[in-house]
Amino acid sequence: MDQQPTGKSRKNAPWLKNVVALNQDNKEVADYLMDAADFWIKEADIDGLKIVAADKASDTFLHAFAKHVKKTNPN
Repeated sequence: MDQQPTGKSRKNAPWLKNVVALNQDNKEVADYLMDAADFWIKEADIDGLKIVAADKASDTFLHAFAKHVKKTNPN
């Protein structure tokens, strides 16, 4: 999860030095992310979420998150 781009890709994204990885295996972090998804699903009536850098996310969290979102909005 902590791999940083090097070379040319790093030069094109200087903001990456300020990006932090969230510990999705921490229950409080996972709950916060699920609460945020609930807000956007319920309040903004969105019909989809984009998980950026899903390949860097915890598999355990992704499965729990998908299950949670489907329970919140089965459609």
